[in-house]
Amino acid sequence: MLEGNYCCLARVPWDAAAALMDERWFVDVDFDVARARLVARHVKAGIARDEEDAGRRADENDLVNGREIVENRVDVDEVIRSVEDEEWAPEKQDAEESAES
Repeated sequence: MLEGNYCCLARVPWDAAAALMDERWFVDVDFDVARARLVARHVKAGIARDEEDAGRRADENDLVNGREIVENRVDVDEVIRSVEDEEWAPEKQDAEESAES
């Protein structure tokens, strides 16, 4: 199994890699949701010093690359729609992990 958005990009050399896969699944998410998730992840991981820095990184890099892939992807076998679910919110997961410790 391989994971990564570029595995579905219809551009050389990625298209050749995609052709070698038995199945291609794509996780689709609204760009606003993706941006919010990226900002939170970049700050939490220490990749960005604050939300402003994380937002700039998301806008100038991650979402540019994501849009390229969404607009130029190879045919896929399955599209999985990622949506927000309050039961799986990061804040709730952190609270549950702390309670279990």
